[in-house]
Amino acid sequence: MTSSIERDQSDLTSELMSALVALWYEIDHHGGAGASEFFTPDAELRFSDAVFHGAAEIEQFLERTMAYVPGVYTAMMWYSIDGDRVVWKGMNWADNLKEPGGPKVGFETIQLLEYGGDGKFKSEEDWWVMFEMQRFGAWYNTHSEHYRADGKLELSRKDWGPWVDWARPQGEHPAQPSWLGKDVKPILSLKDIDFGVRNPGKDYGEHIS
Repeated sequence: MTSSIERDQSDLTSELMSALVALWYEIDHHGGAGASEFFTPDAELRFSDAVFHGAAEIEQFLERTMAYVPGVYTAMMWYSIDGDRVVWKGMNWADNLKEPGGPKVGFETIQLLEYGGDGKFKSEEDWWVMFEMQRFGAWYNTHSEHYRADGKLELSRKDWGPWVDWARPQGEHPAQPSWLGKDVKPILSLKDIDFGVRNPGKDYGEHIS
């Protein structure tokens, strides 16, 4: 017989899974940043260079970062749910529009999320290998003109990898970034992060990728 604790845990896992799917599609597929929908008002986003507090700061960071690299998207490699926490690994890359079908470079990230209830997360921590991120940034910069060809954005998302079925959209799923049509100032380097709490040990003239 299933105990009430087991049923509660099953319900929580199902609820958390729904929140994870919604978050991934909005941010990692669409390149959007609807953080107010997916993070609690007092949520915290942490990575090596800065900490952002509240849904508004998180949304600002995601929106301004993604506006700088419109061709980038994240394929989910695996995920694991334990209680009210989820960890997942992603491959961040961009389609090779300079040489269609040609090789591309990516960098892997690990994200740790803590669920806050009601479809929202209360914390996120992001981890990556800096060398891999910088290598990807150099590759992207040599291809970036093709994502803004003739004054038009090319939001290509053709390779979701062979990993997680639900995170591998089938058919036409055009990206619809939340920053499109807005007057958003992209974050080009660490010095452009003029909000949140920045790492005082970093060189803020340094590129974010």
